[in-house]
Amino acid sequence: MIPMPCLRAISVARSGVQNMAEGSMDSATSKMIELKLTGVARGSLEELQLDYQDFLRQRGLPL
Repeated sequence: MIPMPCLRAISVARSGVQNMAEGSMDSATSKMIELKLTGVARGSLEELQLDYQDFLRQRGLPL
């Protein structure tokens, strides 16, 4: 069984990648949509980075 924090991290990583891909595809039709999805992806990946740093800190591991 995969722990819930790991499942959440996997989900966040996948959605970030998916939003970047969708933003790239939509760039041909709308720069506004591309920027929005890129921003959402960036936010997701920044959240993942913070979660991972917390994980390491809680276990006394180096960042």
